[in-house]
Amino acid sequence: MKEIKRVMAIDAQLGLYVPLHQYQEFFLYKWVFEHFTNYERHMGRKHIFSHSEMNAYLNEAGFEVTDFMPTYGWFGRWSHELLSIGNILISQSHFGYKILGIIWLFQFIGVILILNLLEYLIPAKLEARFNGGLFQLKNIN
Repeated sequence: MKEIKRVMAIDAQLGLYVPLHQYQEFFLYKWVFEHFTNYERHMGRKHIFSHSEMNAYLNEAGFEVTDFMPTYGWFGRWSHELLSIGNILISQSHFGYKILGIIWLFQFIGVILILNLLEYLIPAKLEARFNGGLFQLKNIN
């Protein structure tokens, strides 16, 4: 963030999407996430921020949070988890898991699309559980 701030003009605006919290809804997603190789583990994610932690971090870095839009409310979490189960299975080296992941996605693609539509039409509320957020920032000094 220091480098971004350094190259930004004073009063310039920045949109920043950040995954937050990592609430999980579906027991099978949690099991697949813990037992199979996945992007998060591969990339070595060390910390999952809460909304308040990220706000404090951005303010400390010299940004003013001018707006915040929560994302991945209930519908978005379910959609993400159903899609991720299939993607995680497909990414495994064993051919059987790949077939299982493809079958999974074919079974749930309609549900995933409907959940995405509902997430768009009924946005997450700030006081509810959400797993991401779009911060609008202003470089203040």
